[in-house]
Amino acid sequence: MRLDKLPFTLALLLLIALPAEAQYRKQFPLPTPGIPDSLGVNIHFYDPRAGEMEQLAAAGFKWIRVDFVWAGVERVRGQYAFGPYDRLMAYLDRNKIRPIFILDYGNDLYQEGSPRTPESRAAFARFAAAAVTHFKGRGVLWEMWNEPNISFWKPTPNVAEYVLLAVETGKAIRQAAPEEWYIGPGVSGMDFAFMEECFRSGLLNYWDAVSFHPYRNTPPETAAEDFRRLRDLITRYAQPNKPVPLINSEWGYSEKYPGLDLTKQSKYIARQALSNVANGLAVSIWYDWHDDGVDPKEPEHHFGTVYNDYKPKPTYQALATLTRTLADCKFNKRLALSAPTDYCLLFTGANGPRLAVWTTDPKPHSVRIPASAGDFNVSDYLGIESARKAGKSGLEITLTDAPQYVTPVGKNAILGVAERWHSLRQTVAIDSPNNAYGALLNVLAGYWTKQDRAAYMDARITWIGANTSDARIQQIVNSLTSTYTPTNTVSQPNYRELGAPTSAAQWDRLLGEGNLPYRSETPCLLRVTIFLKSGSLISQDIVLVSRNPLRIVRQTAVGSQLPVRIENPTGAPFSGRVLLVGDEKSAVTVPLEIKQGELERTVRLPTRMLADGSYQAGVRIETQFQGDPRWTVVSESPNVAFRPLERFASYTVGAPPPPGDYRVLPDGDPKVNSTLSASIVTAPEGLSDPQSRALRIDYDFTPGWKFLRLQPEGKKRAPLAGMPTAFGAWVHGDGSGDVLNARFTDASGQTFQPTAGRIDWRGWRFVTFGLRGENSGHWSGADDGVIHYPIHLDSLLLIDSPGGRGGKGTLYATGFTLIGQ
Repeated sequence: MRLDKLPFTLALLLLIALPAEAQYRKQFPLPTPGIPDSLGVNIHFYDPRAGEMEQLAAAGFKWIRVDFVWAGVERVRGQYAFGPYDRLMAYLDRNKIRPIFILDYGNDLYQEGSPRTPESRAAFARFAAAAVTHFKGRGVLWEMWNEPNISFWKPTPNVAEYVLLAVETGKAIRQAAPEEWYIGPGVSGMDFAFMEECFRSGLLNYWDAVSFHPYRNTPPETAAEDFRRLRDLITRYAQPNKPVPLINSEWGYSEKYPGLDLTKQSKYIARQALSNVANGLAVSIWYDWHDDGVDPKEPEHHFGTVYNDYKPKPTYQALATLTRTLADCKFNKRLALSAPTDYCLLFTGANGPRLAVWTTDPKPHSVRIPASAGDFNVSDYLGIESARKAGKSGLEITLTDAPQYVTPVGKNAILGVAERWHSLRQTVAIDSPNNAYGALLNVLAGYWTKQDRAAYMDARITWIGANTSDARIQQIVNSLTSTYTPTNTVSQPNYRELGAPTSAAQWDRLLGEGNLPYRSETPCLLRVTIFLKSGSLISQDIVLVSRNPLRIVRQTAVGSQLPVRIENPTGAPFSGRVLLVGDEKSAVTVPLEIKQGELERTVRLPTRMLADGSYQAGVRIETQFQGDPRWTVVSESPNVAFRPLERFASYTVGAPPPPGDYRVLPDGDPKVNSTLSASIVTAPEGLSDPQSRALRIDYDFTPGWKFLRLQPEGKKRAPLAGMPTAFGAWVHGDGSGDVLNARFTDASGQTFQPTAGRIDWRGWRFVTFGLRGENSGHWSGADDGVIHYPIHLDSLLLIDSPGGRGGKGTLYATGFTLIGQ
């Protein structure tokens, strides 16, 4: 029931009858993803300079995020002074901006560092309860700490300590003001291990939303998979039927980071906002409002939307263009264009539909957007407008990496149909063959609308993905659809809608035979298209991903044995077998039995290794469904070549890396101190070969922009033959939380920096870095994102501390290997 559709008196009576919590949360809701209601910015002030708050509001920001510092509020035990926040709230109220106040940091009145004792935790909880009581009913989101998984938790990050404080604070807030919004944990990066421990400890019973800071050196769109993974994690621990929205409470791009500049920053602020809204994030906070300094070599000084002197940057102009052009619009759906890298987001507002379009493909290219013939206004990302005209086949437009905003002049019939067409979920998680079929039925159940049914001529369902075949696709399509003549509408002979579900056994076979390996880490893309009488077509894509994947990690072969790690992140049981792909007739199969709760299992497969140590390897996991003697594929990795680069087998233990082969060197700001050492040692236990040698690297960075690189020298720096797809190494992690990257350069001098993510594990792990530009920033040379072969490895390993917090750790590496050609 919507109160805005009822007579005013009746709506008022119903509102009065609602519980206090429901009334408050209806007055100050978490927004439905849209522009500009979902957008905000981090600030570092309580008293704005003259005109500053108005300048911030004019950009379209509806939220600010700022520290609510315990030690600043409670300077005398038991006495709370909220003066600076009262003044800030007055400015925010006048400009219709809501705050995220971060309950954070320690108070030496009770304990040095973060609250870790019963006394200090109780004092912090009292402070939090006093704060939410003081600002009760003002629409505040109260966030529990800032980045507790890194150095903001003193003396060292500790999830158990954080959980104790967050739970006690949650209880205090719920008792003092149960209607107030309470969120957390505001982690640095997508630290899934930290967040899962929070969820496992019951914090989702207190939090109304989950917040995080998904910083990365890759484009904003790459965060979509992280958001999906986090939602699956929340589903595992949240109360049934309790919605838990996602909030990006801090994320930006410095124009001084490698591979970035002011132009790219201004494009990324719009793309980040648009892709976050399309991925269903309730609130997205950009870091930062203004540049924090003027040092041209200090990346931390250049995250702002305005310069240090408050003069607007193109970044500010890009955000203002976005919020002005899509003002008061809600995200409707993403329409599929010719390639998955092309984005066409449909928004709905009071003045009709709007489109935001761009591509992540480095090459600009022309596409046709589904639309009726007519006039359009097109604005580029900085607000420069032009007039366009659509023909019978739609609106032709050239996509670039910069968003463009497309507005029809007057009504547009096809875009109207697109607005009303059932919004398919962009991502569907599956965990069994039957569940896969049910998921498809659910997302397609509202496929047809009565209003537009007569306009449809036909529908087509198409699988897009390397792990499908045309014959099996047709089986799926035939099972999903059936010829149908609708009643009470104009008869359409080719009208097709979903048929009745087939038997479980049939779907076990269809989906298990390779159409949809339901435990595969490789997603499948389903494209649904409707054809209109006008001859136009409109498409939507659904990505089908496994909720309980079996991840295949091929590792460097040892002798004639190939160790394969099967990761089972959900702990779901499995019974089946493993075999090598490409040599099925003579392949040896190994049983795979994974017990409930077992997170990984390593199996060893015999492989034929050539004289130079290279070999071919692809891996398949199969199972037998009940009552069916056939083996069916549930997950598979392709057959590719492995060519070892270095095993450090001949080097003297305890010696530094051989001169002319490798060197470990510091990089970044030369003013930031660092200590580095490297030597060849006996590898720590855990590898298959007990005599293995490994390179040991010890490092210690003070805070600031500093990182280290393991760089090949001499002949080892020569260009690589062929077109390798990836590069891997055995890495013994220490759980430091620092970021592990690599770096390579192409023939044009363009540098790419792929990442393997945070070092959040302890012990040995085989990690890979893509060499095709995926999950990678790029700069210099052609700077077009296209790899110009041949390439050479610039840094086999690059260890960075996130956010310039300083890093310290010990890492071992061996088994450097090229993968694919």
